[in-house]
Amino acid sequence: MRYLTLAALLAVAIGCSTPATPEPTPTSTATHTPSATPTNTATLTPTATHTPTATRTPRPTATSTSTSTDTPSPTPRPVTPRPTVTPQPVAHVFPQTPIEPFQPDGLILDMQRLKELLERYNTFIASTQCRHYEQIKKELLAERGFTDVPATWAHVYAEYRGMIRDLFGLYRPIFDVCDAGGGVLPNSHAVFDAIQFWLNDNRPRLDQLLGEAYQLPRP
Repeated sequence: MRYLTLAALLAVAIGCSTPATPEPTPTSTATHTPSATPTNTATLTPTATHTPTATRTPRPTATSTSTSTDTPSPTPRPVTPRPTVTPQPVAHVFPQTPIEPFQPDGLILDMQRLKELLERYNTFIASTQCRHYEQIKKELLAERGFTDVPATWAHVYAEYRGMIRDLFGLYRPIFDVCDAGGGVLPNSHAVFDAIQFWLNDNRPRLDQLLGEAYQLPRP
């Protein structure tokens, strides 16, 4: 429609630019009057408007849908449960502890000896003689340790060694004073009370541990 309107206007402009031929005026002398030369009038030529070409919007390519087929599921393989490995408890030993290959009867013998030591230690709580504590230190460090302890014996052995470690730690403040030549024991009442409580709790437990050791199979 836009082009049609501009073309009509252009036709009118062009038509108006052509002058009418004048009719000759009668004169006495026939004079040749040249015809008027048409003047070129500037006209506006519309710039061609770019009409966007309609482009085809690509349609999404239809993706082929795989037809569901009844594919048999693979038969699951039976899962073999892995055996649960229980970590073996670690038994404490001192650098001075003598170490020997494991002997079940030897361990029971050492546990019985520790029981006798605890009975004796309980008789001179709060002693002021360093010689008593020097003897205790020597005895605790002399308790044997063992290598290659079977898993069935590991918990008994580790708990037995833990008792020795704990009791040695309670006596350590006294050991330190006596190793320095004697003197005043700081917080002496607290130290002696802690030793007494430990002995009261652990002597019955050592009896139970011995009963467990007697029931264990010999390797």
